[in-house]
Amino acid sequence: MAVGLLSGVLLFETLAGFCAKKIALIPIAAGLFVLAASGAAILLVKKKTAIFLFLTAFAVGVIRMFFATPDGVETGNYSLSGTVSSVSEIGSSSVIVDGVRLNGRRLRYPVRLCVTSDGAQLPSVGDSVSADVFVEKDFSGHSEGNRRNLSNGYSFSAKCVSFETSATGGMKLKRLILSVRSAIKNRIFELFPDNAATVSGFLLGDRSEIDYDELESFRITGTAHLLSLSGFHVGVLAGLLTAIFPRRFRKLRFIFIVLFLAAYCAVAAFPPSLVRASIMTAAVLLADLFDRRRDPMSSLSLAAIVIVLVSPYELWSVGFRLSFAAMLGIILFAEIGTVNSRSRAVNRITGTIAVTFSALLATALITARCFGYVNTYSIPANIIAVPVYSAAIVMSFSMLVLSFPFPTLAGFVSWAPDKLIGGAQKMLSFIANLPYARIDVTRPPAVSGFLMLLLLFIISPYVLRPIKKRLIAAIPVLILFTLSLVLSIIKA
Repeated sequence: MAVGLLSGVLLFETLAGFCAKKIALIPIAAGLFVLAASGAAILLVKKKTAIFLFLTAFAVGVIRMFFATPDGVETGNYSLSGTVSSVSEIGSSSVIVDGVRLNGRRLRYPVRLCVTSDGAQLPSVGDSVSADVFVEKDFSGHSEGNRRNLSNGYSFSAKCVSFETSATGGMKLKRLILSVRSAIKNRIFELFPDNAATVSGFLLGDRSEIDYDELESFRITGTAHLLSLSGFHVGVLAGLLTAIFPRRFRKLRFIFIVLFLAAYCAVAAFPPSLVRASIMTAAVLLADLFDRRRDPMSSLSLAAIVIVLVSPYELWSVGFRLSFAAMLGIILFAEIGTVNSRSRAVNRITGTIAVTFSALLATALITARCFGYVNTYSIPANIIAVPVYSAAIVMSFSMLVLSFPFPTLAGFVSWAPDKLIGGAQKMLSFIANLPYARIDVTRPPAVSGFLMLLLLFIISPYVLRPIKKRLIAAIPVLILFTLSLVLSIIKA
């Protein structure tokens, strides 16, 4: 179903890219939907369940993308009004405005409002705002810029020099969540004076206070995932909460962890990687609750379906692609490289290597395409950083919870994770400064990344065929993959 849904979304967007106006999309959407629905009906009669589900999901993807098509806006001056839904935490003076009316026309998506005057005090979440704005680019097509903006939660950017605001008292739940986030962040800066920015990064996903050089050391060493709330963080925190509730309290454990993950996603502003990990964790806990077999691939597919149905343009988010590709690689190959030894230390080291290598293999071309480089020392850096930051996350989270009822005690013992994080950061900085830590490469085409993932899937144990037949089936895909890379290098 996930493959069908994604196929419907991508095919619709590909065809829509040739059309400038939404009215031209009606026959495209209708034609694709009729073909898919007719095929699904025939296959249902013939009891071809798998292909029926694929075509049904494909039809749903087409319809979802048709109704998700953004409004066209041409370059020019406009009168804008709406309600502020978020305020920029870093850099530019900008707010996201929801419920937008542009020259009286109601828009489907929020707009990013950039204030160009120096020292202007930005409005708060829930405030009503109105301004005369200028849109300097044409947003009337299915361009890459449109998709990138929509994956970031708004349809386009508009500039203004001044604006008028009025407090409406709206968005009470969102303001409550933001106040909780702010209180947690303030408490982090009280507890961890030396490394508060890093702790805020791996507990809240907030990188706004992290020093540029420190952030670069994470990127160059391939450990930036530690600052992007994902399966690593959910696994560590869910493992901690699971230890609190014994197996005999499975219902209570399931309810508590699911509620915690829902609240965590809300406080962190629902990043796709965290939502994906939370849905997968909830699916695993649900399987345990009913004594069913765990199926990571189905859990990953469920997460993709939920995210794309809610926000289809997340497909063009770099974070979404990296998160799902890394998890796919781990599911396909991590168990192969893990050694079953009596020594826990050996198992942990081999497990870390296998997980890191699998994730790097699956995301290598996506990273190269999006950023134009590859990381050389990712495996040794992760072997060092993952265990250390696992302990740091558990300790920091425990100190944070402890600080609300017992602030003095938490402040006294919080020096331990603070120093641990500081030591880990020095090691990462050392690795990042080694020769050839980052190598610039030619950006491969998107089709190369798709062929790479398809190749990994074909040769993985998930394809229930002898290894010899899997390798034979992989040969044509490998040839196409190689040709795509060669052509991209020649073109460059």
